[in-house]
Order: sequence, then structure tokens, then C-alpha cells
Amino acid sequence: MSIPIIDISPIFGNDQNKINELANHVDKTMQEVGFFMIKNHQFKTNVLDKTWKLTREYFDQSFEIKNKIPMTPDYPYGYESKEILSLSFNQDKVTHPDMKETFQICINSKNNKLPQTPNQMASAVTNYYLSMSQLAEKLLEIFALALKEPRNWFKNKIDNHQSALRLLNYPHVENYIPGRTRATQHSDYGILTILKQDNVGGLQVLSKEEKWIDAKSPDDCFVINIGDLMKRWTNDKWKSTIHRVVNPKIQKRVNNRRQSIAFFFNANPNTIIQTFESCKNNGTSKYNNVIAGEYLMAKHNKAMKALNDKLN
Repeated sequence: MSIPIIDISPIFGNDQNKINELANHVDKTMQEVGFFMIKNHQFKTNVLDKTWKLTREYFDQSFEIKNKIPMTPDYPYGYESKEILSLSFNQDKVTHPDMKETFQICINSKNNKLPQTPNQMASAVTNYYLSMSQLAEKLLEIFALALKEPRNWFKNKIDNHQSALRLLNYPHVENYIPGRTRATQHSDYGILTILKQDNVGGLQVLSKEEKWIDAKSPDDCFVINIGDLMKRWTNDKWKSTIHRVVNPKIQKRVNNRRQSIAFFFNANPNTIIQTFESCKNNGTSKYNNVIAGEYLMAKHNKAMKALNDKLN
């Protein structure tokens, strides 16, 4: 298995044949791989560069400053450094927190709290979030066509989306604790993830053959995958693929710090997730309907409870 790079420029134009070819390509990729990379996405370089720089400066601050806005069971955003991603589905084999720290933001949440340092951090992440929302909407136009729906099918299901922007830092390490890794294997929760990563490497995707595939991306590309909710929405036709971030090879005088920014695009909290007609088997689905917001919060609460039980 390889992770394809897909040129999404047709979705910004009016050539219907090229748009249909793009939708068919994405449909096939989501059935077979569950991950792809995109180029010609029209995301503004200055928005990315500024957020990238300030994010690095944010994580260079002391723990006390970063933890002024902590993630809690009631507030699924803010700062955390003890997450164990694989607890969402495998609680028995995990002994250490992932080797990373994160800050999560939801601009559309009425309780959203933004970091106040470094200067311009709040405005930078807000601009990134809004720009990323626009890109996600274009990707969902492709998804709608791939699923045999009208191009704007998702529009009234995402106009009050509660998506999360997650800033991630994997600190430089000189040696590893046995059994501890940068991000334990997991699948994402929502409908769509857009990831920007540096060139340090470590992201791996689990293939159908149960082999780990490296997923390094060119500088001008974003990595795209779907989460469990979209998998459910498509009646398992599309894959919410398991992935992880492994430890790099340690080399003398080589800094192995890793940085990435993930945008987890979610539906409106009150959206009813009901199987697409094109994905039903003989008119039936293996899943009952769920409400998007309740489903995602249940996932978060389960992971937080498992983490507290593990650490206590």
C-alpha cells in the first residue's frame, strides 16, 4: 500500500469531468487506504508559516504558562501532556503517556479559551482555524460527490461545526523508555482530519495487510484521513485507518523534535449521522443513527476516564 498524493485543484474550478474524476479517485482511495495527501489546495502560505512559528514558541514556554488553560473532562480543549491515544480502543497494553504535548482549540465553542502568549498567538490560530475550515468545506464537496450526493450536501450539516484545531509538539529526546512512543496507535474520532507535519518523520499508517507504512509528506502537501464518525456514516465503506507516530532514530547532535498541526473537522453537534444511501447494503445499515456531538463527547469522556484510571 502507498499513500497517494491527489491534486485537488479541480474542485476550485468548473470542469465537471475533472471534478468527477477527482471524486472517483478520492472514493477509491478512501475505500482502499483511508489516507491521502493533497496538493494545489490554495491554503495561504503566510497563514501557515505564522501559525507554525508561533506554535513552536508557545511550546517553548514553561509548563506553568502552558497549563494555564488545561484540558479537563468538562473542557475537551486546552493543554495536555499525558494523553494515551490508544486508550480509546486498547487499554491493556499501555503503560506510559504518549511522548508529546498538545493544545487544542475550538473557535466555534462559546467556552473557547485561547493562549495569550506568545504575542499574536490568539489571532494566528484563529486565522488558521478559519482558513482550515474553508479547506475542509471544499474537501467535503469532493466527499459528497464521491458518495453520490449533491456537491453542497454537507453545507447545512457543518454551518455550526465544533471542529478542533490541535497544535502538537514532540520534544527532542536523547533516549527512550522501553514501551513508550510518540503517539500510540489510534483512529481519529470525527469526520475529517487535515494534518500539517514537518519533515522529521514518524507518522505511520496501518495497511490492509497489517503492515506499517511511512507517511512523510512533501512540504506543499497536507495529509488527509477520515475518523470513526465518517466511517460510521459510510457504513464502513470508507476506512478510518489506524495510525501512530513512532520514535525517530537517535543520532548524535541531531535534534529530533517533531511538530505538527492537526485540524479535526466535525459536523454540527446536532447533526444526525445516518448512513448514506449509496453505502447501504441491500437498503440496510449495520449502524443505528447517532447525534454527532453526543458521539464525539462520549469518545472524549471514555478516553479521559481510561486515562485517569490508568494514571491513578
